Amino acid sequence: GSGTIQIMPPALFRQFQHDYHLIKGHGLKVEVLNQGPAGRKTLLNKWRDQPHSRPQVVLVSKQIFKVVWQDLYFLGFTNTHFDESHLGLQQSDSQIAKALRAFINQHDENRLTLSTGTPLPNQIRNGFATLNLLYPEIYRTQGAFDSTHVTFKKIWIPDPRRPGETRTIQVVDSYYNLEYLSQVLYWHAVWASKLQVLNLETPNVQIIECDLSTPHRKLYHKVMNERLLEVDGEIIDARAAQKLRQVALQLISVPEQFEDNFDPNNNSVYSTVEALLDSINTDKEKVVLFSNYVRTVDSLAHRFKSLHPAKVYGPNGPARNALEIERFHEQASCRILIAHPAAGGVGAKLGDVATTLIFVEPVSTPGLFDQCLSRIMLIGQKEPVVCYIVNVRGTISPLATENM
Repeated sequence: GSGTIQIMPPALFRQFQHDYHLIKGHGLKVEVLNQGPAGRKTLLNKWRDQPHSRPQVVLVSKQIFKVVWQDLYFLGFTNTHFDESHLGLQQSDSQIAKALRAFINQHDENRLTLSTGTPLPNQIRNGFATLNLLYPEIYRTQGAFDSTHVTFKKIWIPDPRRPGETRTIQVVDSYYNLEYLSQVLYWHAVWASKLQVLNLETPNVQIIECDLSTPHRKLYHKVMNERLLEVDGEIIDARAAQKLRQVALQLISVPEQFEDNFDPNNNSVYSTVEALLDSINTDKEKVVLFSNYVRTVDSLAHRFKSLHPAKVYGPNGPARNALEIERFHEQASCRILIAHPAAGGVGAKLGDVATTLIFVEPVSTPGLFDQCLSRIMLIGQKEPVVCYIVNVRGTISPLATENM
């Protein structure tokens, strides 16, 4: 009898509505609240003045939830379900965390459900934001959480304000009491895999090994050695380490970005992808390719332009990406879709036209890997799904693939 607020990434709205309507007999009205301020105000006023028009489920982004949760609460929405909750709960003082706490505290009957495949987004300390929402009596502050689970150490770094001098900072040294933390985190949690919930065949995931060509390998080691020498003897913080990882992965897939006269025929990764596409037979089957960098999307599109690729990535913007996905569905000559996981890894429904997926580069997390795979593995899937992961030996690729 009470309404439910469904918080999710806007890219999922269309898929959620479509799949929800496939479920028979629920009788629930689902609407999206994603308009501009004037449009939202008009819709909220309509629901207030005409109660019969109010939906039982309203879909909002986390950005809009922060603005409209009070209006929805006073309209009778007393349940909130936050999908992909780790995207908003990395810090307990974030605006979305504050809004969720305020919603819960309005009334004892208010209910909050969090859904995520990544309850600890980046590091164990990030778990406090979620736990503080669910069990505020256990960990009331970040300090209380840290004193229960974290040990710190001091390190000395150059002081940018005093050349030649150093200053001390505290960094995480180790974690402890993790068994207790796990018990608390999953106290009232339910774990389920997609294969338990949906009637789908287990995907056939194959790791395709390849080696760099001799010129490619020489370039890889030359650039990596130069980059390592630049930071030798200095403290490498997380951002620098991440940058080094990005350079290494891009060296593997787009070496021409690092050497102007690099022969594209020596690009081992693209040669492997080309062989895979030939074996799949793109005349008969459409294929989805995921790459983790914008440069790689453009480079792949140029390399395989004869297949009239659709491109789904950040530079396009949402409207253009939607048109590219539509073109992949409807245009017979468009045989491949090349996507960046941030743009094409959620929301897009591709399983009705493609059952084969190639990861040209490893994505950054297991959750993102699952999201990308889910684009061709959805409700109603009839054909077996095949996933290929290109893994380049002698580089950072095997470690990144293992992490994925």
